[in-house]
Amino acid sequence: MRLRSFTFIELVIVIVLIAILMIMAFPRIDVFRLLKFQGAGKKVLSDIRYAQSFAVLNHANTVIQFLPGTNVYSAYFCNNAPCMPVSANWPFLQDPLSRTNMVVNYANDPQYKGVAIASAVFGTSNMLVFNTDGVPVDWSSGNALASNGTVVLRYSGESINVNVAAKSGKVYESQSF
Repeated sequence: MRLRSFTFIELVIVIVLIAILMIMAFPRIDVFRLLKFQGAGKKVLSDIRYAQSFAVLNHANTVIQFLPGTNVYSAYFCNNAPCMPVSANWPFLQDPLSRTNMVVNYANDPQYKGVAIASAVFGTSNMLVFNTDGVPVDWSSGNALASNGTVVLRYSGESINVNVAAKSGKVYESQSF
């Protein structure tokens, strides 16, 4: 009975092949990281657009409150006058896909883990308010924003800015990698 085993050269060839496969797969892992970050930016962008369209279609003021320290944002609406300033007892907007309260927590969501809300500035606060015409307004006065508002997301030293234009309410994204 003869035992069969691998020669040293066969083992080296297998190790070299595995190393080549790992080198080829490594850049793809980086692409997944980038896709995750871009997905987080698109989520904020689409939620802001949804809140704006909800305000116009339902003739209701809407607000998205960003909490940079906790990496959470949530959206509310009010269709009973007077709606300004924002009240803590406004009902939540419903996420159009999941039909649950629109509360996004980047810290607990495995899809966006590691993404941080670095800052959110809309006039004098971290709350983006749309009036019934879809115009972004200052949360305390109800007047149209004097300058563009911005939410900054960060992940691994990179950032995405989601901007809301004053007066028009146009929502757009800019990236820096």
